[in-house]
Amino acid sequence: MGAVNINWIVQELKKQFENKEMPNFTFTTKIMLKPLISKKAFWDISFDELDFEESSLFVMEKVFNYGSWDDQVSIMKYYSLPRIRQEIVKSAYLRKPVLSFLCTILQLQKTDFTCYNKMLLNPLPWNY
Repeated sequence: MGAVNINWIVQELKKQFENKEMPNFTFTTKIMLKPLISKKAFWDISFDELDFEESSLFVMEKVFNYGSWDDQVSIMKYYSLPRIRQEIVKSAYLRKPVLSFLCTILQLQKTDFTCYNKMLLNPLPWNY
């Protein structure tokens, strides 16, 4: 398998999310609809009782850190990139590759993320 071209991924995601034909979730339909994601990232909680609107930051953190690629795409479609950009920067923890990916997709700097600034304040004795 060849190397993944991040520019191609960014272009494909932009095409998907800038499409004007994407469904417009209203308040009434959003109550009934949930993103189509696996329970893999939510092993420690009751997935069926999860409120995707009230716990949106928690859901985003879990899916980006531990979910599959399909789960991540579903979350990006469900919440939209502007909302993810607004909320994910408040995240308490993101793995380093996830942080780099989100910076690329959302066109942000690492210093925009709370978790990165906390990581700089508490460096590990060894970088491994």
